[in-house]
Amino acid sequence: MVSYEKTAAVVAVLVVLATVGAGFLTTGAATADNNYDFYVKSVTYPQTIYPNTLTATRAVVGNRGTQSAAFVYYKYTITDERGAKVFESGDDTYLHTMPAGSESRKSLSSVMLSLPGTYKARVELNWDKIRGYEEANKADNVFETTFVVQKTG
Repeated sequence: MVSYEKTAAVVAVLVVLATVGAGFLTTGAATADNNYDFYVKSVTYPQTIYPNTLTATRAVVGNRGTQSAAFVYYKYTITDERGAKVFESGDDTYLHTMPAGSESRKSLSSVMLSLPGTYKARVELNWDKIRGYEEANKADNVFETTFVVQKTG
């Protein structure tokens, strides 16, 4: 028959092992934040844009982290001079791959604006809190720029 002292000793050993094991897991999780570090370096448009013309948008994005990522969600919005939202990408808009330690040029959703004027574009990577990645620095995940749609001819 097992004595209470032996049972208590076994429980104590298990508690110590569980604590040490949890410490290893915690240490690993603390460094995991450096595995991903996304950023938006620039967002560009053609030099001349006219109303009702499908316009390609390109962004230079990167991942300074040590692990590649797939399906990095982004939010792309355009507002007019009054601040009214005239375009917003869908909730399921993502970049297929973000290789570790690299930077690349990506095509974003093309847009067609009907009125001339000055617009503000905003791109935010990894915005989705549920499907998003934990990363070292989210401060550089947003890039804003302005562009002008010219009057026709």
